[in-house]
Amino acid sequence: MSPARVRLTTILAIAVVAALALLAWSQSWATARLTDGATVTASGDDAAAALSALGLADLALAVALALAGPVIRVVLGALQIALGACIVLSAALVLGDPLASLAPAVTAHTGIAASSARGLVRSVALTPWPAVALVAGVLAILLGAALLATRRRWPAQSRRHSAVRLAPARPGDAVAEWDALTGGLDPTDDDADGPADPSRSEGGR
Repeated sequence: MSPARVRLTTILAIAVVAALALLAWSQSWATARLTDGATVTASGDDAAAALSALGLADLALAVALALAGPVIRVVLGALQIALGACIVLSAALVLGDPLASLAPAVTAHTGIAASSARGLVRSVALTPWPAVALVAGVLAILLGAALLATRRRWPAQSRRHSAVRLAPARPGDAVAEWDALTGGLDPTDDDADGPADPSRSEGGR
């Protein structure tokens, strides 16, 4: 794979994983059936509120990679791994204890404190979205490692806005130009490089 394609593939993959994490965050994560027969649902925002910030940070990282140099890529690669680990942690906490993510929804429905909400839940059902968020986090970690491993293969940045040094079109000595004028020559004339014509300086005699 060419260096330009490696760079483009890595950036696009990070953006896709970030979008996947945001998509998972926007969906329903768990549903609980209470002892009174009611049903409450916890969204990704209820279960893992930090996931939205992590996904947006990952999108911003993909944009920054498009402009980053070799040194900054190392920092962004390490940050990508850290973001992936945080996404994995957010999803793993819900998968490990889904009832904890439902406690705020149960409290909002019953008015009972979250510490006592567990006794009101008859059953809990998880949707696939916490697992999707977990997979997105693992992929983010792998992409961060791939970025660190391939950063030297990326093409150098083009200098579209390099500084331009302005120089006079006809550099010269002001005294020499004045002497040329007194000799009957125009110093701005490209043909006025030789000595002045005496006949022109004496009125054409």
